[in-house]
Amino acid sequence: MIAYGVTLAELFENAAYGVVAHVGAGDAVSPHYDVAVMAIGDTPEELLDDWLRQLRVRGSEAGLSLTSFAVDRLEEGGVQGAASGGRAVNHPGWADWTIEVIVALPKSFWARLRTVPGSCDA
Repeated sequence: MIAYGVTLAELFENAAYGVVAHVGAGDAVSPHYDVAVMAIGDTPEELLDDWLRQLRVRGSEAGLSLTSFAVDRLEEGGVQGAASGGRAVNHPGWADWTIEVIVALPKSFWARLRTVPGSCDA
């Protein structure tokens, strides 16, 4: 899977949408709930990996099927944002992934993520 963003923050948001789209979001029951998400990492790849892991953990802890993602602040070593979704019903879980590379181009960023077959945690 390839995630793309004009900014690094947009890349992180789109990577989350991509991981969810890969396994399916399940059936979310309204109303929507918000969860705060913080992640750390020494490199952009480590930071993206922790961002996705924290989304999985926070969604699971809250019993939510996360469907919307926003990065509020991204700086060297850390990212803060939020995710929202409804109570999870028939949620397939998140797939495991590996982040192969993040490339910074003059006007955009992209990352290649590879999901691990059969790794949904539901």
